[in-house]
Amino acid sequence: MKSFPYSHPWRETSINRVRREVKKELESIGDRAALREHITRRIIDLQDAPGSLAQQMRFVYTFYALSYERRQPLFDRDTVRKFEQVLLALLQTQQIPQKGANLSFLWRDVHLLLSHLAWSRGEVWRSVCQQQTAFQVTGQLATENRDLQNLSSGVRAFRMGQTTPALKYLEKAEFGELSVNNRFRACMQRIRLLRLGGEVSEAKRLLVELQGRPDLDLQKRNELAWETELFSVRENGDLTNLITLVRRRKSHNSPSYVLDAFLWSRGVSDRKWLARFKSASELGGRIQKEKKKYRVLLMATNTLKELYDFEIPFFIRIQSLESVLTNLRKLPSIEKELLVLSAVARWLARGRKYVYASLILGEYEGLSLRLSQGTQRDALGIVGDLLGACWYLPEDFARVAA
Repeated sequence: MKSFPYSHPWRETSINRVRREVKKELESIGDRAALREHITRRIIDLQDAPGSLAQQMRFVYTFYALSYERRQPLFDRDTVRKFEQVLLALLQTQQIPQKGANLSFLWRDVHLLLSHLAWSRGEVWRSVCQQQTAFQVTGQLATENRDLQNLSSGVRAFRMGQTTPALKYLEKAEFGELSVNNRFRACMQRIRLLRLGGEVSEAKRLLVELQGRPDLDLQKRNELAWETELFSVRENGDLTNLITLVRRRKSHNSPSYVLDAFLWSRGVSDRKWLARFKSASELGGRIQKEKKKYRVLLMATNTLKELYDFEIPFFIRIQSLESVLTNLRKLPSIEKELLVLSAVARWLARGRKYVYASLILGEYEGLSLRLSQGTQRDALGIVGDLLGACWYLPEDFARVAA
């Protein structure tokens, strides 16, 4: 890469101006394929262009490329990795200090972006490392940045099943100086963690308190309605209301909710949901359009659907579990991981593959105990029958454990 002398330095005013211009330019391109082609062409054309301004533009185009990738994947994995290297190389080439300079915030922004990208790919530890780098390179944190760090740390600790630090960070974030959206996000994460950890009464109390806030938009109210139904499923195993919410033209007919509902239908004990909810794609028309965004989750739901397809030879169906199980940690949340494990254990138990089922159920139980700090074996509240089955625990040990 060509080096440009620091005698023509980048300026904060110039960077911000370029950001505004590039953002406006990219927002005018509606088609995703055209957007991908345009960004790629601009980055290539600017690679050897002389002058500091050209390299500022290259930096900004590359930054926006990865920002779009985070929200709605546009590029293949190799291209994303190259763009990540370009951002870091440009900051190094331009000799931007990591601390104490007007442009040091660029290092923070880049590492935060890399953290979010790693998180979206299920690379939890890489995400954690990039996040911590982001908050260290710029020295003393402003109050809002400290609260954002608490929120990010809480979310990541939750994903790894670290209940105590997760609750601590999320509570600090919720009562810190964050935006309304981020405070809502912190509170929702606390509610979910408390529910999965067996603190159901406290989780319900927070949920009711949150529902009473006057500043909730439709998206937030939908999220609260969904969480309310999950408490009902935990109590009675009935998915009627949950499935109704995700049907076409209903309030929750979006890919994330449809995929979630499908996983619940495979984990509960009642077989009737196998017939009523045959596949995730039949209810969510947008799922296939956004399949890259939900790649790991779609792979899991498609495999779980095919497990009940008797036209597929059994040995092929059971072999298909390998890719799902090896990618569990790439799922977007620990709750999704628990749902997949419960669904796989349920299918294996129905097929009387008890040795295999006990291994899967043991992993589910281990995560549940981790989340509840040793007090709850069933985080979702839907596999109690399996945990008490004679093939999983001898009767005398089960009686003692109860």
